[in-house]
Amino acid sequence: MNQASKLFLGCLPWVVITTWLALLFHPATRDATVLWISTNREFNAVEMGTFLGFLIAAIFAGCAASTWAMQVGPKSRQAVTLTLVALSALWLMLEAIFYGQHFIGFTPPDFITGPNRQNELNFHNMPGLHGKAAYLYLIFCIAAVIGSLKQPPGPLSRLYSHNDWRDLRVPLQLYSSITSICFLTAFGLLPKLFEVSDQIGLNVRWTNEITELMIVVAAAGYGLQKLITRPTQR
Repeated sequence: MNQASKLFLGCLPWVVITTWLALLFHPATRDATVLWISTNREFNAVEMGTFLGFLIAAIFAGCAASTWAMQVGPKSRQAVTLTLVALSALWLMLEAIFYGQHFIGFTPPDFITGPNRQNELNFHNMPGLHGKAAYLYLIFCIAAVIGSLKQPPGPLSRLYSHNDWRDLRVPLQLYSSITSICFLTAFGLLPKLFEVSDQIGLNVRWTNEITELMIVVAAAGYGLQKLITRPTQR
């Protein structure tokens, strides 16, 4: 990858964040921005992008897991870890579209939708999880930061060898994306940790949609990079 491509990938997440926050906080554009993202929110460009992104991430990670299983072995740390990544992406994709509830047009049983805050078939709106998206993003950030380290930390060093970890590490090209997601996650935690105005609280609420989209892009990028990466020579 040439220097211009690296610079582009490094700057792009921050350009997206700066543009989004400018649109959201500027009085002249705030109402139109909120209206756009809140109208049919579950099926707008951001939500559909989240769904398609997780689908792509699941396919890339699944294909990568299959490739590594053939090259290194089905029980290799790489194959197992990438399979878990693929299954996680697939689950999050299904969560994003309520397991096809609105596409297929079926009505889930009341014992499932009754406790759900939006009367829909998903887990992230169930009591105890609803409104806690920022904490889920925080888990992603912690995992991504750990995955960026040069050596497996603590207990992971007993699970992954140096070569295993090198094969699975988050690529340098995604560091800027990971950093930007950590920034958005910290922004999303503001109302949880401090007293903020109602307007800032709403801005944080809608920014969560952008955070999800950026997580999806990072996950798809990770899956693609692992798909085209060759195993470290043993």
